[in-house]
Amino acid sequence: IPKKNSESEKPVTAQHMHVLWLPAVFNEHSTRVSGHFNWGEGEARQIQKRLEKGNTDTGNLKADIFEQELRYAISLKDVKEKLCATLALTKAASDDTYWMNDNECPEDVAKNMKNLATLWRTVLLTQTDEELGIDAPAGLAATHGGSGGSREGLYAFLAMMAPEFKNASEYCKVTFNWKPNASSKKQKTSK
Repeated sequence: IPKKNSESEKPVTAQHMHVLWLPAVFNEHSTRVSGHFNWGEGEARQIQKRLEKGNTDTGNLKADIFEQELRYAISLKDVKEKLCATLALTKAASDDTYWMNDNECPEDVAKNMKNLATLWRTVLLTQTDEELGIDAPAGLAATHGGSGGSREGLYAFLAMMAPEFKNASEYCKVTFNWKPNASSKKQKTSK
């Protein structure tokens, strides 16, 4: 993840890039959520065809799928699993935001985006790096001030998503307020 004010042509070094260490289970969540959200994998062929149309009906379906995936992420008990499912949903939703503009339920979309941000702000980002499973592998934690830089990478990623959501629709006013309050932040790593 490029650092703020860093050009993309810069070398991939700690000076110019953030790193984001994720639990291995992220790949499973990312594949499943992306496939479900974007192409309707796991849904009936009729739903998949409706998702291919790229019209208001598609936006309505994606809004429904987003809500289902958000409820699923919230229901997970394991914090690492919850992080991975939530990150996968955040990424899938931001990859193509047309659905936020072209739907018949802008209030529901705004409410669900607010709930997504609240999940990040009040549940996930109040956990330690170790609890989230984003702590650097042994031997690499010495970089980036001892934390491995993963939390900074996660924050940079979420900061890149916020304008995508905010600018997605003139009908659906989304403020992706994901940053935790300073008083609710735990230590970056547990001691």
